[in-house]
Amino acid sequence: MDYSIDIEEIMDEIRRDIDRRDLDDSILEFDLTVTDKRLINQLQFASETALVVPNRKVEGNRLVQTIKRFIRKSTRFYVQPIVEDQNRYNMTILQVTEELLKHIEECETKLQNQEHEIKRLKKELDKILLNNRTAEGEK
Repeated sequence: MDYSIDIEEIMDEIRRDIDRRDLDDSILEFDLTVTDKRLINQLQFASETALVVPNRKVEGNRLVQTIKRFIRKSTRFYVQPIVEDQNRYNMTILQVTEELLKHIEECETKLQNQEHEIKRLKKELDKILLNNRTAEGEK
């Protein structure tokens, strides 16, 4: 299972959303902060290391290898269910984290859209106030 994050796919989705809403695409002009980059890197690392492998390579001389293999086979009935539970937990946490990251990105996009709308409305309000002052001055 590959749970890597495709930033370009997310950005394309955001661009489509902006086009659909007929908004100014200048809101896409932002750089990822250090925290965002670190979070994405950590999530990528987590997706690459989420699965625990119970059968590592056995090292040592022949006698040590034989003893380790015997111990591994004799404890497999106990270890295997724990590894499977841990893998399920890791995958669940990874999926939840990815969904949270998507939610954060959506919230940031909404916030940027709202900030742009506020700026637009302020400009419009300033124009109305200026027109009112001009109209009052002409009276």
